[in-house]
Amino acid sequence: MQQTKNNSTVWALTLLLAIFLQVAFVFADNNETPSRAAVEVSKAYFQLDPAMAERICEERRMVDDVDVVQQYLDQMQKEADARGFELGMMKKGLYHIETEVLSQSDQEAKVRVSGVLRTRINPVYAWVAGLFHLGQTEPVESVVDLVKEGGKWKACGELFSLPEG
Repeated sequence: MQQTKNNSTVWALTLLLAIFLQVAFVFADNNETPSRAAVEVSKAYFQLDPAMAERICEERRMVDDVDVVQQYLDQMQKEADARGFELGMMKKGLYHIETEVLSQSDQEAKVRVSGVLRTRINPVYAWVAGLFHLGQTEPVESVVDLVKEGGKWKACGELFSLPEG
């Protein structure tokens, strides 16, 4: 009987430790860093996600009273239409991402983002293509200039092919 009590105590302590570590990992993962912001805006850019606007600084989002994110998405829609595709066929996934912080201060940072792009029609296609090395990949590398705005790191300056003011 004594063995059963000790065994259940060990299991209870192990469970408590696992819960504590999980909570600690969640809080550690929510830290706002320049590298994380650069990866988020890069992924959103290639996936044609309108949410990329949340990671672009205010002065950069509007050029000549035109929303550059919406202009880019409209341009991609026109290109898809011209090729006889739906917009989803133009999405690309960014994989094997590497970041390097080139410089950082309290309010500004430069981050080099590199990786490979693969067409991402839907998640199953991306998974199968990666598993069997199907489709073409293209390397991508860019330096993302970031500024801290409203407590969040946001891309400012040249960002892939978004129009500049």
